[in-house]
Order: sequence, then C-alpha cells, then structure tokens
Amino acid sequence: RFTLQSAAKLVVLAGALEDLGPAAVFATVGTEPSGESFASIAQLDSRGPRPANPLINAGGIALCGIVPGTLEERIAWVEGWARRLCGTELHISSRVYASERRTGDRNRSIAYLLRSSGILKDRVDDTLDVYFSLCSLEATVVQAAHLGCVLACGGVAPGGQRVLSEETASRVVALMASCGMYDESGTYLMRTGLPAKSGVSGVIVAVALGRGGVGVSSPRLNARGG
Repeated sequence: RFTLQSAAKLVVLAGALEDLGPAAVFATVGTEPSGESFASIAQLDSRGPRPANPLINAGGIALCGIVPGTLEERIAWVEGWARRLCGTELHISSRVYASERRTGDRNRSIAYLLRSSGILKDRVDDTLDVYFSLCSLEATVVQAAHLGCVLACGGVAPGGQRVLSEETASRVVALMASCGMYDESGTYLMRTGLPAKSGVSGVIVAVALGRGGVGVSSPRLNARGG
C-alpha cells in the first residue's frame, strides 16, 4: 500500500465538478499547464491569483478550500469520493498525515498566499487539514487502476455503475493530459499516449480511453518528482 499524494487531486477535482459544478471549480482554478514545479510559489504570486490548474499543489489546496461543511464533514466528503472512484474504502495514513503537517511549510505558504488574494476564503489550517488528509489516502495499484478505469470509461465503474457524469470524466482526463505530469506532461503524453497523474509516493494513475485504467507504483522519482 502507498499514499496517493498528488494523484488524489483527481478525487477532489472530480468530486468538486460533480457536487459544486464546473463554474465554481473554474472560478477557483485555471486550466493551463503552470510551466513550473508542482509546489511553485513564484508562479502563483506572479501569474495568480488563481492557481494555474487543479493538479498542482496550489490548485489542490484551493479546491479543498471550496468544499463546504465543517472540517469533519469535508474530510468525510473526501473519503466518500475516494470510495466511489476507487471502488472501496480508502483509509488515511495517520503517520503520513502527521508528516505532511510537520513538513508542510511550503504548502502553508501557498495557502496563505491564496488567502491573501481572496481565492481561499476558509481558515488556512482547516483547508490544509483537508488537503493533507487527501494526500494521505492509502491505496493499492488495483485501487489506483480502478480510478483510472472510471475516467477511461466516461465515468462508469467496472461492473457498469455510473459514478461520474461523462462531462466530468472528460474534463478530468483533459486536465490529466495537459497538466497531470507537471512540466513534463507533453513529453509524457507524446511518449505513452496516456493521460496520467503522478504522485510523489511513486504512483501514476493513467487512462487508456475507452479501454481501461492503469495504476503503477515505484518509489523511484525523477528530478521533477514524477
């Protein structure tokens, strides 16, 4: 088992598109590649106030900020969407969550910058607790592949149950193709032909449109964190 880390941004993106609607989502985040590292502060400060896209850290934090409810309700919302998209209950790793909170100074800087520009309207600490919980969801390659399969099949899970609208699945896959592998997304797509989203734990969730999902896990990362 491994934590999904940034691959879990697919969960909050898909859930927000379904429950809050694309207008609310894209008023909060953009749809363009950032051209910078996944945790860039300079990009947000110079080209903001919206994060460039929902699949970088700033975008994930911003979307966690628009999930309604109390802190407990928001974390339950994340867990609920993870269950729907991955086909089974996913648990939050308390050890990784504690590590995320202890070492998350760069993400705190991003969150305070979002707060100062008005993109983040909720308390920074609560939003980061939701975000750190999201990144700390534990999964297996089978569960990661299940998520990819739902997206590959237009929102229909293995077994035939529809869990996302076709429009939401299409939007998420498009963003994976253009932004999912950060500043090497174009190179990755050209080499593999598979829209994908990586996480710093070594997971990649990829989509073979109309065919199925792919989940891989390796602790080895390249210099760009992919």
